Amino acid sequence: IISSILQEDNLIKKMCTTAACWFILDLIFYGNTLFTPLVLEKAFGSAETLQKNSRDAAILSCIALPGYFVSVFTIGYQTPIWVQSQGFLLMAV
Repeated sequence: IISSILQEDNLIKKMCTTAACWFILDLIFYGNTLFTPLVLEKAFGSAETLQKNSRDAAILSCIALPGYFVSVFTIGYQTPIWVQSQGFLLMAV
């Protein structure tokens, strides 16, 4: 197994680009997690109860669902790099 891994063309480039994509995803995901209370307060006002806060967070999470479905249906037709770059672009918008 190790010999076949070492014979892979552009292995370092593939590993670095994959690691960079995951790093960017982590930054976006954890950044959103850290700032969710601020976003919820600006979007829906101050949440007085845990139930209202959970409902508002669920609404914001549902906004991402179309992107998940689009990526599942296009992954067979487009390259993973194209799907990831489109996802990062739309998250930035």
